[in-house]
This record gives sequence, C-alpha cells and structure tokens, in this order.
Amino acid sequence: DRLDALADDAPRIARAALVRSVFSIELGRYEAALEVAQRGLAPAREAGLVEIESELLYAIGVAHWEQREIASAIAHVEPALALRRALPASAQGPEHLSTLITVVQALGAMQGAAGRFEPARALALEAFRLAEQAQRPHDLVGAAAELCVREAEAGRPDAALEWARRGLSAVDGHAVDQTGWTRLMLAQANALVQQGQWGGALGQLAELAQRGGG
Repeated sequence: DRLDALADDAPRIARAALVRSVFSIELGRYEAALEVAQRGLAPAREAGLVEIESELLYAIGVAHWEQREIASAIAHVEPALALRRALPASAQGPEHLSTLITVVQALGAMQGAAGRFEPARALALEAFRLAEQAQRPHDLVGAAAELCVREAEAGRPDAALEWARRGLSAVDGHAVDQTGWTRLMLAQANALVQQGQWGGALGQLAELAQRGGG
C-alpha cells in the first residue's frame, strides 16, 4: 500500500507494480501478483519503460506457470523475451544478460511442458550460448541438462551425451547448483541407458548418490 501511495505518475506506478508483483509471487499469492502486474503494464508502456514492461509480462507469465496455466504463461513470457531481446545496449542494465538467460530458460521449460520440443531445444541452445558468453557455470549446467534431455527425447542419445560432456566440462572446478548438476547427471544416465550402456548408467547413479550423501 505504501508503494501505491508513492506511485503518483506512470514510471513510479509501473515500478511499484513490479516490486509488488515479485513479492506476491515469492509469497505464493499468484492471483494478487497477476492483478498488480497487469495494472502496471499500461503505465510502463505510457512511460516507455520497455525493460519494466518486459519484467511485468514475465511476472504475469510466472504467476500463470505456478498455477499450471501453461498456455497463458507462454503467451506472456514470449513477448517479455521479445522486448528484452530488442533492448538497445544503452538501455541494458548490469543484470541484462543474466535476466535474459533466466527468461530464455523459463520459456524453454514452458515450451517443453507444452510438448513443443523443437522450440524448447532451440531456447535451451540459446541459453547455453548466452551462459558461455556471460561465463555463468550455474546457467551452463542447467542449459546443458535441458539439451541432454531434449536430445534423448528425440532419440539422439549420442547428441545427448555430447551435451552432458560439454556441460560437465564447462562446470569443472566451479561450484554449481546441486539441482542443475543432479538433473544433468540423471539426463546423462538416461542417455546411456538408451545406448544400452547399463554399467555406465549405474556408475552415474552411484556417483550421484555418493555426492548427494556427501
């Protein structure tokens, strides 16, 4: 409410709406997040705040996603990504690249959940390239895991294993998120099973269990 009281012009209304929508999502109040973010879109457009408009659209998409409304999530995250991609260098803040990677990865997951596997694969590939550019091992391992899964689903275990190898090589010596690393290891084990390499797959699972227990 204090944010609303401060929001007496379009830029401040838009920024206040973004802050409140993000807080609402973090609290699991998805309907409230939708309402607030949607209220902020027109002021953001009026003020020409393209980055804020993109973030509001992304917040709406995430709120739909958390409620398993996949089509609505995609319908909002796609334009959010288009706006962020189109930002000129002069309008890109210090977190532009990391935010871009996040939005690309999110849309890829949504497309995969909708059964659109080729767009999901293309987005995962974009995320991997962006993460290489940004030198972000955490994002590299997540993108590699997604690519490994997509290639295995398409019946290409050799390509899946190559992405697993690239992902593990990229993060060698770096501290990465356990969730992303676990997903990559599981995806690699699945590709090994597809190739009939049961021993290798069991070795992967044993390493995963050992690391999880350690």
